[in-house]
Amino acid sequence: MLNIAIPTTRKNDEEIRISDNTLFNNRNVLKNQKEHIMKHLTFTAFITIAFLAATLQSCATSETVTGNPIDETLVAKIVDGQTTEQQIITWFGAPATTSELGDNVLYVYKYCKTSGSGLYTGYFGQTKSVEKCNELTVTFDKATGTVKAHNFQKAF
Repeated sequence: MLNIAIPTTRKNDEEIRISDNTLFNNRNVLKNQKEHIMKHLTFTAFITIAFLAATLQSCATSETVTGNPIDETLVAKIVDGQTTEQQIITWFGAPATTSELGDNVLYVYKYCKTSGSGLYTGYFGQTKSVEKCNELTVTFDKATGTVKAHNFQKAF
C-alpha cells in the first residue's frame, strides 16, 4: 500500500495521509463522471440536430421572363394578304422560331413568364412551376412575302 503525505499549513504540522486505494477510487469516480457527461452531451447534440433538420423550412420563389413583349396595338395592324414580312420584322423583331412549311414560312413570337415556388422541409422538398405565354404566329406566303394568316393568344 502506498501512502502519500501531504503537508498542510495547520498549526500542529500534522500531515494528511491518503492511501493508494483512495486515489484509485477517486480517479474512477472522476472517469465515470466524465463518461456520463460526454454521453449526455452527445445525446443532447443528436436530439438538437435532429430537431433542427426536421423543423427548419425554407421557401423559394422565382419568376423568369423569356422573349420580348408582344404589342397588341401592332397585332391589330396586321392585315392578312397585305402586311409584309419586313413590316412584321420591323414591328416585332426577330421571331423566336421560324419554320418552312411547303410554300409557307411560319414565324412564332413568344413572351413567357414562368413563376416557380418551392417548400423545403429537412430533406424533403416540393416545387411548383407555372408558365404563361403570349404567342403570336404569323404564316407568310413565300411567293408574295405577305401575311397569309396570323393568330395571337394572350395568356396574361
